[in-house]
Amino acid sequence: MALNYRTRAAENFAVGRESIAADIRALIADHASRGLLQSGATAKNSLEIFESHTSAALSKSLDEAAKLIEHRGRAWKSATGSIAEALDEHLEQTRDVLAKPLSAAGANGDSSATREVDKRIAAMDERLRRQLDEVTEGWTAPQAKPWKERHPNFDRLVFALIGALISTGVIWLATLIEVN
Repeated sequence: MALNYRTRAAENFAVGRESIAADIRALIADHASRGLLQSGATAKNSLEIFESHTSAALSKSLDEAAKLIEHRGRAWKSATGSIAEALDEHLEQTRDVLAKPLSAAGANGDSSATREVDKRIAAMDERLRRQLDEVTEGWTAPQAKPWKERHPNFDRLVFALIGALISTGVIWLATLIEVN
């Protein structure tokens, strides 16, 4: 049974959303006690919380895939594509997950705060997608194992056959020399 990387990544992002919700509750309580609830700091800090937990869930999903996939072939591209789909679904929920702190900060409707939050969300999305791309295509992708490590028995079989052919050739040459 093949591992469904999209499902696993979605589970990681769901755990991340639970952590985000807990940290957001703590943030709202802290900002309410300090009188900062209706400030831009609430929106900014909630976006930072969302990004840090999302980044951690993304890293965990990519690490899990990297442990199971030995090289950067079709399987790696398929796995990271599935993780990207789960990331897209998660990022579509940004406004819903952060609805309470963003509305408390006045970032709803058509206000300047809303436009600023939208810019920050777009920048956050770009950073998270870049993180995924760096691992998918970049130098941080899992390094391929040498061919002989991935197929040790086939490697041994090939060398045994080559040895047998060489010894047969030597025996054949020795019999030719004795006949002449």
